[in-house]
Amino acid sequence: KMQKIRCGIDRLLSKLPESLAAEPEVELLSQFRSRTVINIIHLIYTDKDYETFSKDYEFSRTSMREHWQAGHDDTVETLSHPEWLAPPLPSVGVETHDIHRHKEGRAAEEPVCQAPSPPRARATYQTE
Repeated sequence: KMQKIRCGIDRLLSKLPESLAAEPEVELLSQFRSRTVINIIHLIYTDKDYETFSKDYEFSRTSMREHWQAGHDDTVETLSHPEWLAPPLPSVGVETHDIHRHKEGRAAEEPVCQAPSPPRARATYQTE
């Protein structure tokens, strides 16, 4: 969320005329602007169908090898998507990727620095 704010500050300050550059508020906000781009790759273990609540404390050799192999397989599959490793556009800022979301056909999360969505209407309540 902070990166979204920092990118928003950068976009906003970029729109200001040069005549405002020396204003104290602009100088203050300039300290927090960011053009940094970040890729976040999620490597999250997903439960197997046969696992129960005991997976939280079951550390047998077999279960640990299964977990390590799953992590290795997810890493190899993630690295087979070189486009995920390319820096996102500055207008995007932060992108997240998850091999499991990809397998399920779900799109990556909304880019952090994209233009904000229009505000939603708030519900109003009448009192008698």
